[in-house]
Amino acid sequence: MIAAHSLVPPHAKIPAGVLAAGAPAEVEKSIEGTQAEGWVELNPDFYTELGRRHRTGITEVEP
Repeated sequence: MIAAHSLVPPHAKIPAGVLAAGAPAEVEKSIEGTQAEGWVELNPDFYTELGRRHRTGITEVEP
């Protein structure tokens, strides 16, 4: 799970089951046993759609 207002750099590796936050996003803690874990488990279709919308709505910026 990525916290609001966090920046995930290209090629970042965020493992499953954790909360990542910050700029750049870093692993903060496990979400096991929390409400966040339940939300993620109950809403996989929402996360898939959100990822698709994000992917189609961004463009690469020249360095």
